[in-house]
Order: sequence, then structure tokens, then C-alpha cells
Amino acid sequence: MLYLDRRYAEPSVLEEQNERRERVGFASYRPMTSREYFGWRPGELVEIPAGARLAGVEAAIWCETVGDFDDLAFLLLPRLAGIAEKAWTDRATTWEDYRERVRTHTARWERLGWGGYYRSADLFT
Repeated sequence: MLYLDRRYAEPSVLEEQNERRERVGFASYRPMTSREYFGWRPGELVEIPAGARLAGVEAAIWCETVGDFDDLAFLLLPRLAGIAEKAWTDRATTWEDYRERVRTHTARWERLGWGGYYRSADLFT
């Protein structure tokens, strides 16, 4: 299970998001970078016993620190896109390829009203 209510470790390219980065998400979890979230591999998690078959992927978010829709978008995106790619893609994909693909989604997210998505310095520089 992946928790999406974890704070981001890397800064945003938008200064106003860096305040939100300190406020939204659980302070008790170790912050993770977008690259770390993308780096996991289904079936290689330590919690899965050797020889067991992976039935699915779960990405949970708890909303105690979420105050509005932009806070929710901030925690979900771009993380959720990377998790979905790892869950649905049989072949290994690279961080560099993912960075290029996820950048194309930002215009769609904004048109859909998800403009609060996190502009990770790891992804958008």
C-alpha cells in the first residue's frame, strides 16, 4: 500500500506551493520525493512474501490535513499518475521517460480544475 498523504521532500517550482508542502500531509511520515514514489516496483515490496502473487495495488489518502480541493490535488498529482503507470505497465519504465509523459498531463489537469497539482522541482525543471 502506498500512502499519498505523505509530504513532498523536494521543493516546488512555485514558491507559494512550498508553504503548502509544510502544511499538507502527515508530519509523522518521512517526506518522499516524486522520484522515490516513482521508484517502487510492484512485487518487490518487502511486505510481500517470496513466491506470493501480487493481486493489486492500493494507494490510500487520509484527509485530516486536507482543507480544500487544491490540497487534495496537491497530494494526489503527480504521484497518482506514477503509481498508476507502475501498476498497469508490465515493462520497466524510467524516471526520465515518465518525466516527459507526466508533463503532457498538466494542461489536462488544469482544464479539469485540478490546478493545485504539485509542481515538483524534480519533474518540472
